[in-house]
Amino acid sequence: MKWRCAKEVQLRLNLSGNSVGRPDGIIGNGTRRGISAWQGQVGFPVTGYLNMVQHQMLVANTEAAFNAHMAANPSALAASSGSGTKRRKSSGNNAAVGAFIGGVAAGILLSK
Repeated sequence: MKWRCAKEVQLRLNLSGNSVGRPDGIIGNGTRRGISAWQGQVGFPVTGYLNMVQHQMLVANTEAAFNAHMAANPSALAASSGSGTKRRKSSGNNAAVGAFIGGVAAGILLSK
């Protein structure tokens, strides 16, 4: 998950009443607990990880509050200088992973 997207998810979890603390863009234990709490609240299996459908639902459920927050705090998702955000180093296998996932998706579609 990209840093800005992670920070937005953290902000949206906070806005949904599932506090993860100050959004920092790092998906750690606090964020996983917030995701788990939100999943349980809305009836999804509790895993601590968001899939695409769950992310879309979180966005839809928090859109009004998020827009109001961003209007009042336009720099809420801006990177702070020296934030110390840890970034995972790419393993260089992104193309292979993408090809594998694409192959799995194509296989599923073709089997129907």
